Amino acid sequence: WKKPESWIESKGSSMRLATFQVPYSSGYAELSVSEIGGDGGGIKANVNRWRKQLGLTEQSISEINASANYYTNQLGEYSVFKIINKENYDNAYVCAIMPFNDSTIFIKLYIPKVGIYDTENDFIDFCQSFNISQ
Repeated sequence: WKKPESWIESKGSSMRLATFQVPYSSGYAELSVSEIGGDGGGIKANVNRWRKQLGLTEQSISEINASANYYTNQLGEYSVFKIINKENYDNAYVCAIMPFNDSTIFIKLYIPKVGIYDTENDFIDFCQSFNISQ
């Protein structure tokens, strides 16, 4: 991948491939990159886990798929989800789920809703930059 110049690499947990501090108009958000074997629990389980973390109810797989935006990079097709609790704008997620070989890459930006619009293009550019290194 190629990170935007303004992103600052930081220490994350041992499960993460990378952690970045992402600047936006009111401060910094945190972005994590993780890779989990297989489907990582699947789209439905992961999106609903993130929804619960933000105080939202679970959705069916058809509702989740309808809310996704789909993109393609050198690794293949992946989906992006904006998860926002409209009663608490302080916390939101922008997440990408990217199947790769026999694993899944998860990119999760934890940010207040106001910051999504500041960072959305950089997030997509970052996801688009994923490729197989030669």
